[in-house]
Amino acid sequence: MIYLNLLSPKKKEELEQSFIFAILGNMIEVTLIIIIVSSMILLAAKIVLKNNFEVIVAQSALINREFGAINQDIRKLNQELKNLDHVQKNYVAWSRFFTGLGKAVPTGVKLTAIAVNKNNDALTVSGFAATRANFLEFKKNINNFPAITNIESPIANLILPRDINFTFTSKLNLSVP
Repeated sequence: MIYLNLLSPKKKEELEQSFIFAILGNMIEVTLIIIIVSSMILLAAKIVLKNNFEVIVAQSALINREFGAINQDIRKLNQELKNLDHVQKNYVAWSRFFTGLGKAVPTGVKLTAIAVNKNNDALTVSGFAATRANFLEFKKNINNFPAITNIESPIANLILPRDINFTFTSKLNLSVP
């Protein structure tokens, strides 16, 4: 088939330009429609997200109000547990210590003073022994007492044969049961 074009070249050029402008116009229309639809979708998404954010903030405030007191109680309880743990770690069974020390005192020996310094793990014992043998037996018993170590007894404790007022110092080993 043969096409015959009877239009003048100027008209052809005008027709091509109008065709190009029509295509460009259609493309701009489609682009504007896409932009408008996208804007509407983004606007709807913004509204939904804003509403969800407001709901979350309201729920968070409600949770903070409801559970704020509970959280405060939990903090107080945790602090009390820490204090209790501290007390338990620093606990010394003094009754066992003094019962054992009392068993180490033989007949003829009377204790007049016991000074315990837990911070320094120091023990000072003063007393009276009827005889030197009583004092030596007491010193031997104390040496065998596992909670007392490094006994330092002055030589003056051994000078008199009778009626001995004695004093000695030692270190405590309170970790021994």
